[in-house]
Amino acid sequence: MIAITGTNGKTTTTLLIYHLLKSAGLNVGLAGNVGHSWSGQLLQGDKDWWVIETSSFQIDGMQTFHPHIAILTNVTPDHLDRYEGQVEKYMKSKFRLFINQKANDFALFYKEDMISKSGIEEAKIRAKKHFISLNAENNPSAFLQGDELVGKVNQEEIRIPKKVLPIAGKHNVINALFAITAAKIAGLSQAQIEAGLQSFKNAPHRLEKVAEIEGVSYINDSKGTNVEATAYALESYNQGVIWIAGGVDKGNDYTPLVPLVSARVKALICLGKDNVKLQKAFAGVIDEIRETQNIIEAITWSRQMAQKGDVVLLSPACASFDLFKNYEDRGDQFRAGVLDLKMKISA
Repeated sequence: MIAITGTNGKTTTTLLIYHLLKSAGLNVGLAGNVGHSWSGQLLQGDKDWWVIETSSFQIDGMQTFHPHIAILTNVTPDHLDRYEGQVEKYMKSKFRLFINQKANDFALFYKEDMISKSGIEEAKIRAKKHFISLNAENNPSAFLQGDELVGKVNQEEIRIPKKVLPIAGKHNVINALFAITAAKIAGLSQAQIEAGLQSFKNAPHRLEKVAEIEGVSYINDSKGTNVEATAYALESYNQGVIWIAGGVDKGNDYTPLVPLVSARVKALICLGKDNVKLQKAFAGVIDEIRETQNIIEAITWSRQMAQKGDVVLLSPACASFDLFKNYEDRGDQFRAGVLDLKMKISA
């Protein structure tokens, strides 16, 4: 089993690992927090490999679950309403993924994530630790070097051009490095990994480009349900951003977003029932702030405010349950509204 958890990036990393193994011809299944029930699939038959996304909610109930490769993409403050407002309790939940691993198993971590580092120091991890990094310092197992993704497993080095990645953003480089390392441990060759990366298509609602209208790109990042995820999204665009955000606040601290927002965001459209905290956080940082409870109105305003070359970015940094069924429903409504706008303009 390959099990993946983390505040951000776990679904993309899970889907990417599954795609790499499947495209290489391995007998592999996909389960957990993405796809279909693992136990339900096991009733139909086992696989040689299982790639399983695990949320903290699922990990909290685990007793004997034993992944051969366990991955923690990162830990950032999220779901704190479930963990009494304490990020330490949330972190400890994530680290339960590693408790049943043995010395011949593998534990993968993001080297630059400080909360993960704190957890590693506290936890008794018996598995072989591998670290992912955006630089080559201190000899990580996989890292970004110039325009190449470099992986080192079992004294073998592979180098893959960054340009083959079909997914954008620094965070997706990290996700790809995790996937490359796991795939290499599973026995894939460089050629198999590179071919799999090139043919990968990510799940919806993750920096999904819906359309370009009048020279403006409309991006659906509805899965960006916390501050860290939205930071990754904002880092992916240097041009003027019309930012659509808001929803159910999960104890967010918006302070880390201020430098990114001040450098990139031209206008903020708050989409939620209670926008006071969001408005207060960016008052004086963003010149124009509006609020609505209607996603079509948000799209209409975005068109009015955007200029050619700008990006309209739905990356809420909040949960969706005040106005929508879930983040998929929010993203689906945004996509439908943008495509309807494009059709009307083209008519």
